[in-house]
Amino acid sequence: MGFKPRIIKPCRVQSKSPTLKMGRALRNCQKGIETSLILDLNILSKMNEVVKGERTFEDSGLSWLVKFLNSKPGLCPTPGYAIQEVDSDSLNEITASFESFLSTYCKGYFDHPTAIKNYSELINKPKRFQELPLSERYLNSIAYLGILKIQEIWRNDSELEPIDKFVKYTVFMSEKADIVGAIESEAAKYVFFDSSTVKDVKFGLFCKKIKENFKKGGDTHEKLLQRCLNSARDIMYYRLCAHMSGELIDGKKQDTWLVTGDEGLYNLSESIHFVPGIDKSDSKYVTFERHREQKKSDYWKCSDEILVSTIDVRQLHRIVSDQDQFTEESYERLLKCVSDLENELSSLYND
Repeated sequence: MGFKPRIIKPCRVQSKSPTLKMGRALRNCQKGIETSLILDLNILSKMNEVVKGERTFEDSGLSWLVKFLNSKPGLCPTPGYAIQEVDSDSLNEITASFESFLSTYCKGYFDHPTAIKNYSELINKPKRFQELPLSERYLNSIAYLGILKIQEIWRNDSELEPIDKFVKYTVFMSEKADIVGAIESEAAKYVFFDSSTVKDVKFGLFCKKIKENFKKGGDTHEKLLQRCLNSARDIMYYRLCAHMSGELIDGKKQDTWLVTGDEGLYNLSESIHFVPGIDKSDSKYVTFERHREQKKSDYWKCSDEILVSTIDVRQLHRIVSDQDQFTEESYERLLKCVSDLENELSSLYND
């Protein structure tokens, strides 16, 4: 299947990601709400290929997205997160091609008035986690550590049963790292799941896409670690988009949507998503959506119970001990775990 952009609503009440329709966009405009479409890097990269002439617009897979943008009023395509992910060598090219693409194919759109105009002054992200600024390492540490641990268990404990792999992952994150992220744990469930047992072909392919996205390999340890960081950033796109929903940015309430060409991330969003607080507070929690095959599966029933009970016990402990949820010491512990796992994975290569 070719490149296909998808629009995800990470924070929602519905079980399935809703369609962003004209009526919603119009109501948001009338209420002064900004409908933000957060573009991930694979969208910007396709735009760059079209502008450079490496791929025709018709073959790029972007025609649906362009038609969608041009048919809805008041949408705000937001490339900021993706632009900050671009390495310095490609920064000017990616940002210039984004603006050029909009001026050619989406003439009613332009960069946001509050956007940074001199992108060359941005401190851009290296390809290695350890080269990131400390604040960025803190921000990405939970997702990156989760992906590293998935890779380490997959390589070193291949003889374990799928549920035992997930137990080992959960114990490590809870006891060693002292943090259990629900999104990372959901990705781990799919990586360790034996999808060959699935009878529903469509659901089997659904599982496979998630697994491929969060278990990317590499023929050198550097490539493996880079791909782990890329997978972690996929999770951060999703989490940040959800947390921004309903927040004020430059005085505007946000209705946030994620635009991605990554089928694995899209499928994960159909399996776990954020739900806004019913008391209209800023708090958000996650909920799972389960296919009929998962509801019959001992693996899925057991892994879900393990995760929920682990999180419940941790929350109760924090309430009883009156602990702050996260401190600088907590982040330093995560960075130590990251360093140890990077070294462990690197030792598996002879490069």
